[in-house]
Amino acid sequence: MDDKDALANYYRGATCFLFPHSTSISSAADRSHGFRLSGGCLGHPLTEGTLRDAALYCDPHSVDSIEHTVERLVDDKNLQGKLRTLGFGRAADFTWEKCAHRVLEVIAGAQTKQEQRRERSRSRRAAKVPRAIVRHASDSDIHA
Repeated sequence: MDDKDALANYYRGATCFLFPHSTSISSAADRSHGFRLSGGCLGHPLTEGTLRDAALYCDPHSVDSIEHTVERLVDDKNLQGKLRTLGFGRAADFTWEKCAHRVLEVIAGAQTKQEQRRERSRSRRAAKVPRAIVRHASDSDIHA
């Protein structure tokens, strides 16, 4: 058994997944390996926005908060089942196809903004040219 298989077995046998960190987790990858983890113990807005009600949250800087949250999850089998089900539902929302579409939307938005900036710059330059010509013509009229 290699390290990946061993890790996958540990995840499959775990009662909960404790993740007191600000880095996001790959729920789709976990789901594809068949991990049956219930809930998590998180405390960062990015993970809260991703997992929503599929996890328990705590202050990742507080031992008491982490301890209370883990005890609650370990002691409540109904909560474990509920969070597990919600977690698989949330994981289903994250696919490579959806990610690719979102990346393309961001790129298209950035291109549109860049084109708008170029157009404003062209408009400003075009607006300055006639004034320069008018000034130059009036200067030469004065000196003539």
